[in-house]
Amino acid sequence: MVDLRYDVAIIGSGFGGLVAGSLLSQKGYKVIVVEAHDKVGGFASHFRRKGYSFEVAVHLIEGKGSSNFRDLVFDELNIWDVPLIKSPDFFSVHFGEKSFSMPCDYENALVRLGQEFPNEVSGLRRYFEDMRQISKEHIRFQQSSIFMSLKNPMLSLSYPAFTKFMTISLADYMNSLFKDQRLMWILMANIGFYNDSPGAYSAAMFLLNQAFYYEGGGYYVEGGSQALSDHLAKIIKDHAGEILLLHEVFDSELTEGHCRAIFARRSKGNKAEITKIVADKFIFNCSPSQHTQILKRSKPENPKPSGSAVTLFLGMKSDYVAPKRFSYFNFFGDFERKSENRMSPSALEFSLVNYAALPNADHKRPTLDATILDSWDKWNVSEEEYSLLKTEVQNRWLRRLEEVAPKIVESVEWVEMATPQTIQRFSRNSAGAIYGYDPNSMDLEEVLKRRWAQYEPVDSILKNVFYASAWTSSHGITGVTNAGYQAARALLKRDGVQFQLRF
Repeated sequence: MVDLRYDVAIIGSGFGGLVAGSLLSQKGYKVIVVEAHDKVGGFASHFRRKGYSFEVAVHLIEGKGSSNFRDLVFDELNIWDVPLIKSPDFFSVHFGEKSFSMPCDYENALVRLGQEFPNEVSGLRRYFEDMRQISKEHIRFQQSSIFMSLKNPMLSLSYPAFTKFMTISLADYMNSLFKDQRLMWILMANIGFYNDSPGAYSAAMFLLNQAFYYEGGGYYVEGGSQALSDHLAKIIKDHAGEILLLHEVFDSELTEGHCRAIFARRSKGNKAEITKIVADKFIFNCSPSQHTQILKRSKPENPKPSGSAVTLFLGMKSDYVAPKRFSYFNFFGDFERKSENRMSPSALEFSLVNYAALPNADHKRPTLDATILDSWDKWNVSEEEYSLLKTEVQNRWLRRLEEVAPKIVESVEWVEMATPQTIQRFSRNSAGAIYGYDPNSMDLEEVLKRRWAQYEPVDSILKNVFYASAWTSSHGITGVTNAGYQAARALLKRDGVQFQLRF
């Protein structure tokens, strides 16, 4: 057995864990990151098939704005040094032959929407005004030195718009402003970035997340999100840290209310090489089911997992040319419900990412990614049923793509489909969760607390164990960046080091 000794050991190399490790490395800590896969990044990574490069999950990130706390962390870690490619627009929505392209800034979005929906201009102005106000209030709340509960009357006085819309569902909010259903679905087109239920999702959370794009623009990372993860891994290695790949943590050594060591296994043929890693502090960048097992607990402190998804990865022939109406990020719907090949009961069925629409795109190996939100229960079936279901869904999806882009299937060279079971195997997230915990099932007070910059994700029993993932803060690159910051800050605070980023 190999023995290693570090100041901080991080279990999992998802983006939140890499952010925490990078921040601590820059503060002088010797950090090791232990990862079961052959590359870092988790959802912020890519994979290759037959010469094609596919993004696992991160297709669009917000540019630098004026109210996104994530930007402070990006500044601290020089993440902006990683080149970004600006998306030609925010997204496009396609209902049959009708398409609408959404600009990625407040002013142009309001103008174009007003031209398309002249009878809804008053509600549109209110919509973007609410968005701006919530954005301004949220960053003040996030940076405040004292957490204010929803029960505290001072919260509504200090942050009136944010407080008001926290307790209103997105569906109710939309219905209060607009009459045109098509407009509502255009505005909510990318709700799948954050949630799967307009009737349960907080209007404040949706407006806030949208504001980050309208303020900063939408960007794809040149080289894919893997470049972001590799940038952070390099910081750790440049500061005498280590990235230990292909090692799965399976056990721990616990004494007197502390974690003393973890054990990682690397399989080599029929043999397994065991590495013992002793550290002063531990950060778990993994799902509750994983750290429950590693920390030898009988029952996970497990918030309900979020929904899952199915993604169809398409490698296209080099002469493939996407229809002119296709933008980079597209959403397709059968508003009149005419198609027999519908992929979802929702008015918006699926998203499609068309990488050829980006400047500097690889036109020799063009790819498309199509995604629908889906449930774990649907796919948690026997092996035989799973195989039949996967074939049926893939074939129906290809037929549906033919309806929105005739002859597209003729240009497909490679097809691969990831299901909730695929996501669970890859991420180890319970039920193939794509957002971590389900925000719709969590108490709003707890959701609010986890967005506060000074939230301390510390284990309730083991005082040297911290957490940094979508399961502890929020999801997406912005959410897990904040999770990494929260974990690093809490750890530093335990060591008597003050660390706080502010606008």
